[in-house]
Amino acid sequence: MDLHVRQDWSLSEVAHQQDISRAAVHDLVRRATQALEDFEQRLGLIAERDRRRQELDDIKRRLAALVERL
Repeated sequence: MDLHVRQDWSLSEVAHQQDISRAAVHDLVRRATQALEDFEQRLGLIAERDRRRQELDDIKRRLAALVERL
């Protein structure tokens, strides 16, 4: 998963490096992606991160407005 997604290797490159078939790499990446999506659905970590970023942006805007007023 790391080689294919983060390192941007092709499925064939990963298969060659790991000495397995391209189909096996494809299946493993698909299953890992599904597992991660299932975890996200249950835990909501990305949604929570996005909510916190939005709150931080709001705080920054409000702080900038206060600084301007001073």
